Amino acid sequence: RKILPFYNHTKAVTIFTPQNMEYENIQRPQDHWEGLLVARIAGGKGHLDAIKACERYTKKKIILRFVGNIEDKLIYQEILNYLETSPFKSNVIFEGTTPRVATYYHKAHFLIFP
Repeated sequence: RKILPFYNHTKAVTIFTPQNMEYENIQRPQDHWEGLLVARIAGGKGHLDAIKACERYTKKKIILRFVGNIEDKLIYQEILNYLETSPFKSNVIFEGTTPRVATYYHKAHFLIFP
């Protein structure tokens, strides 16, 4: 893998800015935290690691949402197999792909980056 450095002369383009959405209509739940991971289900994206990390946090209920397509069915099955015996099973929601990703970003209390 090649990592590209970010220098003063590197050009960046903003593809989404939160100023385009209305914040007053966003309602975040108060009885639990919503976590969000936006990535296709594939190797190296950390879906299972995110579940295990959220399982360990016990101070407040966490609902973990995954937004993205299922690219690797074996990894998806591994996640489902793990959840079968996990008490966190009902706290994980697979949303799939959606054109309204920004809505999930705004409703989330925290983000997990792959």
